[in-house]
Amino acid sequence: MILETNFSFFLIFAKITSMPIKRFEEFINQSPIPLIHQQKGAEPFKINYDNVNKVISVERVLRANNILHTDIFNFVIDLLLQADNHTLPRGNGRAGRLGSDQCPIDSIEGLIASRFYNAKVGDAVFRRISAVANILVAAGICAHGRGVLKLRDEFKN
Repeated sequence: MILETNFSFFLIFAKITSMPIKRFEEFINQSPIPLIHQQKGAEPFKINYDNVNKVISVERVLRANNILHTDIFNFVIDLLLQADNHTLPRGNGRAGRLGSDQCPIDSIEGLIASRFYNAKVGDAVFRRISAVANILVAAGICAHGRGVLKLRDEFKN
């Protein structure tokens, strides 16, 4: 009985988790991928998807390293699915170091930096949140909030 219940939960969780990830995959596999619009009237940017290496190259927005692995997007989606109210603080790596008030370790920027780029508290963090957030918004998975990124209602369980 416990095994059946756990398996049922797993199937429901897997379906909920896969919905936004499937939407993301559909978005990045379009040809051509539409321009990604930014907040506050900043100039839109272009992305290219390399299906072989599972990476997205971002033109003009990311200065230090313009390559983002698709695992980063899946990670952020999973975090949002598990977060209270399906909302997480964005963080700002340009305004502060990892662990500061501007770039908390539990913000999306902080979690990406520590998980994928081995950043430690006190390290400078290259700003990736703008590209990541705007791509997820363009894909129809997330919505911008004031200092936060929110999962769209259709993906909330």
